Amino acid sequence: MLFNSYSFLFGFLPITILVFILLNKIFANKKISICWLVAASMFFYSWWNPPYVILLIASVALNFFFGRLLNKSRSKAFLILSITFNLVLLAYFKYFNFFIENARILFDFSYNFTQIILPLAISFFTFQQIIYLLDSYKGLTKDYGFIEYSLFVTFFPQLIAGPIVNHKDVMPQILNDNFGSLRLNDFAVGLSIFFIGLFKKVVIADSLSVYVISIMNANEIGVQLTFLESWLGMIAYTFQLYFDFSGYSDMAVGLARIFGIILPINFLSPLRSINIAKFWRRWHITLSDFIKNYLYYPSSLKFTRLSIMNQHGATKTFLVATCLPMMYAWGLAGLWHGASWNFVIYGLMQGLYLIIFQLWSKIKHPALSTNSILMKAVTQFHAVLLTYLCVLFSWVFFRTENIISAITYLESMLGLNGIIIPFSMQSIIPTFMINLEIFEFGSSLKNGLLTSNPENLLYLISICTFVVFVMPNIYEYFESHHQTKEQIFTRSLIRARWNFNLISVLIISIFAVFGIMFIQGESEFLYFQF
Repeated sequence: MLFNSYSFLFGFLPITILVFILLNKIFANKKISICWLVAASMFFYSWWNPPYVILLIASVALNFFFGRLLNKSRSKAFLILSITFNLVLLAYFKYFNFFIENARILFDFSYNFTQIILPLAISFFTFQQIIYLLDSYKGLTKDYGFIEYSLFVTFFPQLIAGPIVNHKDVMPQILNDNFGSLRLNDFAVGLSIFFIGLFKKVVIADSLSVYVISIMNANEIGVQLTFLESWLGMIAYTFQLYFDFSGYSDMAVGLARIFGIILPINFLSPLRSINIAKFWRRWHITLSDFIKNYLYYPSSLKFTRLSIMNQHGATKTFLVATCLPMMYAWGLAGLWHGASWNFVIYGLMQGLYLIIFQLWSKIKHPALSTNSILMKAVTQFHAVLLTYLCVLFSWVFFRTENIISAITYLESMLGLNGIIIPFSMQSIIPTFMINLEIFEFGSSLKNGLLTSNPENLLYLISICTFVVFVMPNIYEYFESHHQTKEQIFTRSLIRARWNFNLISVLIISIFAVFGIMFIQGESEFLYFQF
């Protein structure tokens, strides 16, 4: 069941809310309300593949048991055993096909096996529970009840694609005496945020997907893309992925807020970032925190100790204690996104970007600093543009099916297949560039992939650019109504704010109407595949 489906909007969600309200009115018992949300979440999960709900229940039950034992025993051996159990389960369902296929190619053997279907959200609920086990081992968890723990893991707004929730962020809210009662402020703010997210997904992201699919599919079947086609395709994909994940994140935050739960920030205008480190502090924030805290820092600490023991110099220490852990952590992060070498390369590119940024931060000359507001603005613009281009090129590997198709696509972006511009776009090309004869003009794009009116895609990209870089995000727009512990370190040019008034109701109503009108069939969120 998708958030952006009529069955969810007019069936599952209103019934879940209505029963949640009635149970509180009739029984005034928080436990019963929690049980209902767990049952509703299980039904929500079973909508895709009913048998796999048994896997989810087994995972929750066993990890609850593991957590209880770790909290009491503090046994490192049992911690390793419990984490191994989770990782083996994840590896079997997510990577078995990948390992067998690569082994078959490497060792040239034939092996007939049944493709294993990936259970939805297994990466998210596995990582979430691994964090819980580590905190239980450290004595940071309490003796939570099984039903409360079950809701913490399976709560339907964040179950499928995150955020990866830490127990310390959500469990205190579930255990709060007021949980179970639906408050008007929570309902109004939550529903408003949800409809903004729905608009982003079905109106913006899904409109871009038509162009992206056309161009990417052509590349996969060997069609030689032109310079303009490849760039427009990747820019369109950048915004499609941005609004798809941003839309999902908004909907998850809004749905949780309806029931009185405030989820941690997971998406915070990342394309405004002035460097790659800040980008990853704003894009899929909870995953970035997991990579930093549970992959990079532990490995960096071990390598640092190794460097000290072997009395390495500063350069070797940087290579051993920073570069190796960074590439290790982000290589695994890339593999987490999917069982493909393309994702591994994507992750390694992020690690390399971060290493280059750390080196640049160490050697940056003070002369580059300025007190001029204009120069600061110019510098920041170029920093944002450079960060965007780095991310854009890495997303070629993220979106294409294999390494060969990624290289082919990059060749098109570099202009190796020609730079052909349709006559209809000649007016937007500066005269001096036309005189340089670096472009070739034709009746339409070489392969006709964007139809005879590529201007439509340009208009859509222009609108996306305006929304991303000028409009406020939900944390700014609902700043006074959406409490969060994290610092909101981004400020938009337009400083609109949501309030309980007619204008706000009208704005949200427009988002809701267009969001519902634009729903067309089953359009899954891009992050569901991870």
